[in-house]
Amino acid sequence: PDAICLQEVGEWGGDGATAGFGNHPSNAVNQILERISNKQYHVFMDWTHYGWQVWKEGTALLTKQAPLYQESRYISKKSDNDLRYWKSRKATHVQIDTPNSGKIKLFSTHTGWWDDKDEPFKFQFQRLAQWANETPNVETTLLCGDFNQPASTVGYQYIFNNSDYQDLY
Repeated sequence: PDAICLQEVGEWGGDGATAGFGNHPSNAVNQILERISNKQYHVFMDWTHYGWQVWKEGTALLTKQAPLYQESRYISKKSDNDLRYWKSRKATHVQIDTPNSGKIKLFSTHTGWWDDKDEPFKFQFQRLAQWANETPNVETTLLCGDFNQPASTVGYQYIFNNSDYQDLY
């Protein structure tokens, strides 16, 4: 594939882990790339929070084309002030220029649940969509991720009733 979007990318962050995210041998993306003898993908990943207090957890984008731009942002109310808060959510974003489809914006995210009283999905999706709309002159935007919104639920309907996005499933 030209691009791969991953969520819940785990890496050991407990006792003895001192390397920055993406450098520990336990990092899931690095393990995948090692198994396929990666020579073709550019990687951008960032971590959001600790899961179970010992696993750094984040999102990643792998692209065949070198990114023209890359950034990560928190889309949750609570952010990097407390990496131990497991409900904080971040998205990673790259822009690439593909030979057949032109410039594409890719986002990989892992959002919270619709009815979460602390970190509701609606707020997180609004921040993600606003961010996605900030970049002009790009024809295609793909929001990829674990949105925690099963088909036919209120949250799922919210995405498509309040935006121009289509479900490509």
